[in-house]
Amino acid sequence: LNLIGAAAYAARIPERWYPLRHDIWGGSHQILHFMSIFAGLTHMVGLMSAFDYLHTQISPCV
Repeated sequence: LNLIGAAAYAARIPERWYPLRHDIWGGSHQILHFMSIFAGLTHMVGLMSAFDYLHTQISPCV
């Protein structure tokens, strides 16, 4: 997700296709920030589900 946001920012995707239309909302910089936040949230959800899985299983070490 971070790579998708960085690629959109590097290629200036919406601004290139529609000049002067995405100057305030929906620009490539905002897409970069949205994708970075979304990537962090999905990472946190994955870590929480791994934590729950590991702590609800019967441990063979006990």
